[in-house]
Amino acid sequence: MINWDQLKQILLNTTNPVHTGPCEASGQITMVSDGVSQIEIRPELDQARTIAPGKPTRVSRGVYRGFSLPIYAADEDLFFDICVPQRWNGTSDITVHVHGWLDTANTDKKFQLCIDWEHITVGTDVVPNTSNTVPVETSTGTAAQYKTFEVSFVIDYNIDGGDDIAYDDDLAFRLYRIAATGDEIAGEFVVKHAGVIFQRDKMGAAVP
Repeated sequence: MINWDQLKQILLNTTNPVHTGPCEASGQITMVSDGVSQIEIRPELDQARTIAPGKPTRVSRGVYRGFSLPIYAADEDLFFDICVPQRWNGTSDITVHVHGWLDTANTDKKFQLCIDWEHITVGTDVVPNTSNTVPVETSTGTAAQYKTFEVSFVIDYNIDGGDDIAYDDDLAFRLYRIAATGDEIAGEFVVKHAGVIFQRDKMGAAVP
């Protein structure tokens, strides 16, 4: 195992650079040129919101558990929240990806998931009553019962024009299912996991 000083020597090796700049006094390392990587953070799920009405229904399959989504009806949605990390590069779109499975076999059918998202700069913004909607439709192909799927949603970081998402913003989104454009699946889609993926150009977080 290497210590912090050894890690800095590796990262700052000018003979064999790895796209990093100097280690700042704050302890943060900023990548340079085209240096970039990804980081996935799991957002906080509002558990109380699902426990109180008992919706969406919690289901199990072996050691896996998830929330089963019908086409939207009252309370059949999931609410998530995350603080945008300082390691994000601040100039790229953000991806929310969802893992799940179908509880019923389907052949050449479709299902459509949707997120409504919004962001606020804490201490500056008034919490809005608006959001941006991103629907994604998925074709099943020939899908056995419990077939797994990944669904990805792109959050346009500068869609608001002049109020871009920035690090330390509070980013919230609501996940639910809407009707497909046709050939609707039988059964429901079970959400097992939601993650938020950021392009990052920094390692560590600056000490305030």
